[in-house]
Amino acid sequence: MKREFSIMIPTFGRPLLLEHAIKSALSQDAGIDLEIIVVDNDHDSKFDSEKVVKKFSDKRLSYVRNPVNLGMCGNWNKCIELASSEWMTILHDDDQLHSAYVATILQRIKKTPELSIIGCGVRQITDASFADEALLDVSNATAYLHLNSMDVLRCCPYYPVGVAFNKAAASKINGFDAAKYPCLDYDMWYRMLRDYQGGLLSARLAFYRKFENESARGDVLAGFLLESYQIRQQVIATFPAPLEYFLEVYSQRRIMADKENLESVWGTPIDMALVDNIEHQTRPGFIEKVVSTVVKVLVVACSGRKSYKLAV
Repeated sequence: MKREFSIMIPTFGRPLLLEHAIKSALSQDAGIDLEIIVVDNDHDSKFDSEKVVKKFSDKRLSYVRNPVNLGMCGNWNKCIELASSEWMTILHDDDQLHSAYVATILQRIKKTPELSIIGCGVRQITDASFADEALLDVSNATAYLHLNSMDVLRCCPYYPVGVAFNKAAASKINGFDAAKYPCLDYDMWYRMLRDYQGGLLSARLAFYRKFENESARGDVLAGFLLESYQIRQQVIATFPAPLEYFLEVYSQRRIMADKENLESVWGTPIDMALVDNIEHQTRPGFIEKVVSTVVKVLVVACSGRKSYKLAV
């Protein structure tokens, strides 16, 4: 039966955090015809994820175990396949949603029916406890920003949590691409924004947990730098010279800014020797500032916005 919205929860071996994720999903407005499906990639049942699901007696919640381990990307794509709703979100088993998340997303989709992907603001948490949603500011829940593929030049405009997307559109672009690890979501969001209309809600409606996360590994962070650079190259390739030159310079200079940001967020140094085939400099100068300004103007011009602002 087709539902109004699907919250898909891929999981593997984190029963305590999974319980928190399910609890936040079940907190959504009871008036919404919602489905919540836990998709367990632990094919040989080493952990107690199914027992966690059975703790909750709610007809909106169901459980699926993959017969074989599909890998992280495969499990995310399995979530897309299993969702019965037109709109869905993937809630990772260590993250949480505000109780107003789905209602706010559906309200914006109703106002802007041309959308195929929309994200929201996020607050980071750093321990294994259930996060108090009072920490999230939803006072600006209606504040909205239009996005397009140009927005990925600066950074990934969406966090891994709180992104809702149209199932049919995601299926048409073949979902997540395992070859893009560790930027599976960045690449997916870029391709969605390239082919469809996107947006961003300013309100913080989700929690992103920095806890027992493989993203903290130096080699994974180096992979993020390389893959994010390559994603930007796909955008740049659509522009003629001399704009392509300016955008290429900007993209190369973004590498060090991304490095500093990732090291600050995760507290892990990144060995740039692991990032092959990228020219980079450590000190931005006058040319870089000029190029950065040109890029911002291009983003505004291409999106129709009055100002350049990306804050998630």
